[in-house]
Amino acid sequence: MAIDRIKVKKEADKLLTAGKVERAIDEFQKLVDDNPKDYNTLNQIGDLCVQIGRVKEGVEIHKRLGGAYERDGFHARAAAIFQKVVRNAPEDIDAAQRLADLYRQMNKTSDAVKVHLQVAEHFQKKGLIKRALEEFNKVVDLDPKNLKMKVKLADLYNKEGMKDRAAGIYLEVAESLAMEQMHGEANQILERAKAMISTPQVYLTQSRLGVIQGDYTTAAQHLREGLTNNPRNTELLEALAEIELRSGHPDRALEALAEVAQLPEKSLPLCEKALRNLVNGDRAEEGLRLFAPIARELARRGSGDVIGRSLRNALQGNIGIEGWVLLAEIAHQSGNRADQVQALQSAYGMAYQNNDQALISHLAGQLQGMGVVPGAAAPAPATFAPIGLPAGFEARSPQEITRHGGETEVDPVKRLRIEQFSREAEAMLRGGSPERAIETYKKALELDPADLTIIEAIVAVHRTTGRLTQVQMQYVQSAQALVQLDRKREAAHLLDLAEQLFPGSTRIHRRAMGLPEPGVLPPPASRAAIGLPAPAPIPTPSAPTQPIAPPPADDLDMLIGLDLPGFEVPPQRPAPPRAAQPIALGDGLEEALPLLPDLDALPPDPFAPPALPPAPVPPSQEHAALEPSDLSWMDTTLTDFAPEIAASTSAPTAPLPPMPTRQLGQEVIDALSALPDLPEVEATRPVTVPAPEPAPIAPTVPEPVAEDIESLLGDIDFQLDYGSPEEAKIEIEAALQQFPGHPDLQSRLSRAEAALQKLGHVPKASALDESDFANSFFDLTDVLGTALMDSGEGEEMHDATHVVEKIQSVDELFSAFREGVEKQVKGDDYDTHYNLGIAYKEMMLIDPAIEEFKIAMGDPERTLECCSMLSICEQARGDLPAAVEWLRQGILAPGFPPEDSIGLRYDLAEIYLQQGHTSMAAEEFKAVYEMDPDYRDVAARLA
Repeated sequence: MAIDRIKVKKEADKLLTAGKVERAIDEFQKLVDDNPKDYNTLNQIGDLCVQIGRVKEGVEIHKRLGGAYERDGFHARAAAIFQKVVRNAPEDIDAAQRLADLYRQMNKTSDAVKVHLQVAEHFQKKGLIKRALEEFNKVVDLDPKNLKMKVKLADLYNKEGMKDRAAGIYLEVAESLAMEQMHGEANQILERAKAMISTPQVYLTQSRLGVIQGDYTTAAQHLREGLTNNPRNTELLEALAEIELRSGHPDRALEALAEVAQLPEKSLPLCEKALRNLVNGDRAEEGLRLFAPIARELARRGSGDVIGRSLRNALQGNIGIEGWVLLAEIAHQSGNRADQVQALQSAYGMAYQNNDQALISHLAGQLQGMGVVPGAAAPAPATFAPIGLPAGFEARSPQEITRHGGETEVDPVKRLRIEQFSREAEAMLRGGSPERAIETYKKALELDPADLTIIEAIVAVHRTTGRLTQVQMQYVQSAQALVQLDRKREAAHLLDLAEQLFPGSTRIHRRAMGLPEPGVLPPPASRAAIGLPAPAPIPTPSAPTQPIAPPPADDLDMLIGLDLPGFEVPPQRPAPPRAAQPIALGDGLEEALPLLPDLDALPPDPFAPPALPPAPVPPSQEHAALEPSDLSWMDTTLTDFAPEIAASTSAPTAPLPPMPTRQLGQEVIDALSALPDLPEVEATRPVTVPAPEPAPIAPTVPEPVAEDIESLLGDIDFQLDYGSPEEAKIEIEAALQQFPGHPDLQSRLSRAEAALQKLGHVPKASALDESDFANSFFDLTDVLGTALMDSGEGEEMHDATHVVEKIQSVDELFSAFREGVEKQVKGDDYDTHYNLGIAYKEMMLIDPAIEEFKIAMGDPERTLECCSMLSICEQARGDLPAAVEWLRQGILAPGFPPEDSIGLRYDLAEIYLQQGHTSMAAEEFKAVYEMDPDYRDVAARLA
């Protein structure tokens, strides 16, 4: 049975004024029984219970209320209620832990730390050390830079006999202190760890402290001391190899790496760097001797291709007999017979040149054992270069790609700092603070923008929170940074990943960065010698032989040009064949190493002179290829010819008539279709097309400026009422550039600045530029517009009918786009759905906008915003009753203070005026005036 809530409320207030609190509580309880969602009354009942000494009952009511707010997503209100619980019942540990969790979700780190410390002290007093340790761990995860708290946690672990855990924390603290140049304190903390354990991690930390101070000699000594206690430890040997390499001892580095029992492939860049340094120091033979056991072991484990490329890179093309023999052995270990034969033949040819009979006999025996005639195939030149790639797209060597385990462009101290940031970010993730973890990861990325590991870590955090738009933005931002570092291949890879999330979203970014479209980038060139396939021969009347056209050089402009209509690869004249010259092998060696019988069938000579420039071609009269987005040609020329005209017909000498931009009438179409076909003319005579009078174009009437400013004011008012004052200020400043000194804009600017001052926020300095929108990921105009421009295989859009057919497919393209978005965007990604609704609404796609706003209402924090936007959309459709219902739903939404719905009430009053319900509008305006007399023009409305 329904009750008269107003009457009951008045009775409860009367009893409360008279001091009859218990009877007032009974009346308030009636209100809650009638509407369990009446949280304000429930909170008042809890406060009154505590006031009259019924603390336990009041605490239970508050806990129930806080849980309800938490379930509904109102974390701030839930935290305020649980604060009362903790204040009135300090022994309630469950409530304190829930309060700390709420603070953590709200990114109030300092408040969460205080609560966790209170809980930890409570457990310590009761002797529950393990539970106290759990709370201290949460504190450390929330605030990884709090070194004092880390030391306290380590002391507790040590007290409980958990020496390994304690020592690990001490070592982290020591390294952090050293990074802050507090070397004395770092050594003191390090000694605590050394007194507990003697694991490799202790000596690694000691060496890192030496590296931070720039003392490589001391760092190496600590590592050797660690190897005495931990023989053949992989981490210690790798660290020692890197330090020896930086100290100028590459031979010692290879010796250390050779001692690793199972050398990981990630350490191969370090081996390559050491061998290259020895080769540059004229110690190639010694380097190969030290490198050989490492190469054999990795090849035996299936990494023959990788070790072969590293060996070629280290030798820098100057491969001697020992190098070819080692390459043959690597190929044999990995089961690559072709590479083994090629390497043995190369070594065999060099042995003949050196007249080393013993080696000749040995290599000949190996080749014959494989069923190959020694010297029967010409060995690939040692200095053969791989096919060139555009600048920035070359395949990176391992030492340029790998950060861990080898010397890279990142210096050791900076790398240690990156690792420290990574540990802090991981701790923040464990503490439930993904936003702070992302900020910390980005600090690490500032030190090394090319660190793909950190980029993927940031992306992984965004994925766990369901924010795919942030994933796409991170890929684009990192790609921009990589392009500035001339790492275009990696940048293109990141944009490919972004393209997989939102197809068509990276086109503008690729063109701005000079990157090719997805799938156009050539594969990485192999480090090994590449045999060039012979393309189809081009016959020439003057030469009896068929020259082979060399492959065109890859060029970034050509890659981008492939995406543009009208682009043609420039023809290249084939290089003339070279006369075969016999290879001088020494006296008496011609019979042992015969030449190939058919020299014309040899692959192209990589050292042949460059192709001659193409013969000059008379300038064509065809129009230059236009940009896909440029349709201005439709207003000027018509370039389609009749199909009967021969291909050799010259371009017309008279200018072509302008193309009418309006649709032709039926009588004009009938008249044109009745015209006879043009007769076929001789190829040498130009064809002149008579120029009809162009259809007059109706002058466009500019829309009134008042409509523009009203639309802007409506958007700004929405931001002021339900959005962010900072965003409203940005929109106002942008509008003032278009309408300088407009009084309505100036007044709203003052309101926005006043709101920002109340919030304590610092507004942005200036309005957004067009470049700030360059990272837009839902670029519908790009997706749809480019699809309209696509014109098939080799044809251009010179037919107005073709244009109309293309435009008619926009609905299909948009439907396909929405399907793709629905597959990529999660249902609980409310921010993305809300932004999509705004985008659809701005494009007057009302039905899709309504669907997106309804999904976004799943976020309780956006209830009022979504109700307002749904009302605006219904008004755009002309359905005022539906608009009223959405506004009423927002006004009656539970969990919001009345002042939050002031904008909804104002909008509802305006709709009532449109419907002619003046009395109802007056009531809403009065309600707005009572909340805020200065709100917009409500005072003038009531005057």
